[in-house]
Amino acid sequence: QDALAYSAYIHYLQTPADEWVEKLKTLAQSQGSASRLLYCLQAPYIGTLPYPGEALINMMRGMKEKSAAGEINLGPGGKFDIGLSSLEAPSAQLATRLMLDAHGVSCTISAADTLTPDPRQPLRPVEYRIWRYNGMEPVPAVEPPDPAIAQSIVEIARVPYALERWYALARPLGQRLGTDALMSLLGVMVHPPATPEGWDTWDWLSAIQIASALTITAIDSGWEGSRRRAALISLIYGPMDWSGAAALIALTVLAQQDKRINIEFDRICRDLWHFGRGSAEWPHESAMIYGLIFLNSYSEEAQRSINAYFEDIQKRREEKGGEG
Repeated sequence: QDALAYSAYIHYLQTPADEWVEKLKTLAQSQGSASRLLYCLQAPYIGTLPYPGEALINMMRGMKEKSAAGEINLGPGGKFDIGLSSLEAPSAQLATRLMLDAHGVSCTISAADTLTPDPRQPLRPVEYRIWRYNGMEPVPAVEPPDPAIAQSIVEIARVPYALERWYALARPLGQRLGTDALMSLLGVMVHPPATPEGWDTWDWLSAIQIASALTITAIDSGWEGSRRRAALISLIYGPMDWSGAAALIALTVLAQQDKRINIEFDRICRDLWHFGRGSAEWPHESAMIYGLIFLNSYSEEAQRSINAYFEDIQKRREEKGGEG
């Protein structure tokens, strides 16, 4: 039975057809391994792209729905002034600007405050930074990527998402590109290629960042002293951003292959939890939770954080249900 479940899962990774999902659903009724694999296919960062929860992105979702319904006109020449109660991820701001730019609409985004720790500053010393701040305004800190490298990332990002499926595509690309491509792989995260038709800008930006982070995992070999480690750790501990969450989930794939990296990933997660959120919407947390679940190997302290995460979700659902 286990063999059947893993066979269906591998077939799904190779060919994303509904028949393999249905096979897992049938097997999940009678065995645990199929249930876990099915859960992974439906979980953020493992089987689906993450769902950004920033106020900015929720605002853009609402704006898009109202525009489609004819309730508002997102026409050229429009202008929005958006005020946030606290600073959100720079990628959320970038996705917002890209969406509005596509409609010919300009915007100014301001934030009243930051939380502690300050999300504009690295939590630990880092070698690479892809964002810097002018006051409360995030600005890309790396140059645009080589167009050919950006196109290679686009080709991965357009494939139906599953973490292991994308890694199978990103690994040979990273090996071929090598460390000379690192700055372009970082650059594409903040200078994304044009959003394809049918995509929301926030989903496309997340896809580009995850595809690039997975490619970075393979630009060299070894771990201590490697460029791939320096880049991923820099993204994780640098100014808080979706790119840090992308680096975390990419690191998870390496942790699955190497026990030493597994131990380091667990330590990094515990370290980040000790620092605290730094933002009302903390992109790292979901990547840590589902990365640890993907590994299915973690410390008791990490287990307590996982439990607290889902207990908090359940509590908020109950409170929301009570309001209704």
